[in-house]
Formats: sequence, C-alpha cells, structure tokens
Amino acid sequence: MATRTLFVSEQYMRDNLPISRNLDNKDLMPNVQMAEELYIQDILGSEFYSYLYSAFTAQTLTPDEVTLVQDYIKPAEAYRGLALALPFLSFQIKNKGSQKQSDDFSTPTDFSELKFLIHNAENRAEFYEKRIVKYLCMNEALFPQYETNNDGIIKPNNKNGWDSGLLFY
Repeated sequence: MATRTLFVSEQYMRDNLPISRNLDNKDLMPNVQMAEELYIQDILGSEFYSYLYSAFTAQTLTPDEVTLVQDYIKPAEAYRGLALALPFLSFQIKNKGSQKQSDDFSTPTDFSELKFLIHNAENRAEFYEKRIVKYLCMNEALFPQYETNNDGIIKPNNKNGWDSGLLFY
C-alpha cells in the first residue's frame, strides 16, 4: 500500500490516542490509510471524499471544511485506524506464518483483552462517525458536494455508526 497524505497525521495519532511514543509508524499508518479508504470514504461518498481530499492536500479548504475535517473526520479516522491496527500490533505475519509479538519485559495481551481494546476503539470510531453524518445532514447547505454526490462509485452512507453496542464497558 503506497503511503500518501492522509487526513490524520502520525503526530495527530500520537497526540490524541492512547498509544506509546515508541510505536513504529509503519505498524500504525497503513491501518489509518485503510480506515480512511474503507470508512471515511464510505461516509462521505466517493465524489465528496475526492473533492475534500483534493482541497485538503492543496490546503484550500474553506473554514467550514476545516471544521469538518478537524472536529469530525480526524477523530473518527484516528480511532478506526487504531481499531484496525490493534490485531497487527500483537500478531505479525512473517515468513514462518503468524507470530505473536513479545519481549522479555512485557506480557502479551490475551485474546479477550485484545477484543476489549478493539471493541472500545471501534465504539469510539462509531461515535465520531455518527457525528460526521449528523453534522453533514444538519449543515447540508455548507457542503453541496455531499448532497449532489449521487453519481459516484461510493454513495454517501448516512446510516453509519453505533453498531457495536455501548461506548464503554
């Protein structure tokens, strides 16, 4: 997967999520990219996503679009990326097959604890994803590309979020 500009930076992930400073970015950022492609694009639809991504990379976002990206998209993408990364932080696929990571001074997480962490990250992501949809629907006049996004490959999914249950255990 080629690295490209994402709505969420490595620094944003480190500043806003409960992750270690020594976590290798190559273990984290491909999952953030996958989160953007699978979840954020699904919410926005392919046409609005392409428009917003182009404006973001060109640094030509309007003030309303900056609010959408900063306050709504970034937290959703960050937590969804974390949820996607968690299984691959404990387990890695090597030439000898799937390997469980550990060292002399740590105790690996067991499967039930890993599921708990993933579930919590997914719930936080879904909370923020639902906020994106609600914000876009309540402010559709500010984002005409969202409403006219009918001919794209991926149509906006405004039914996203809160499918995993409670926010916290």
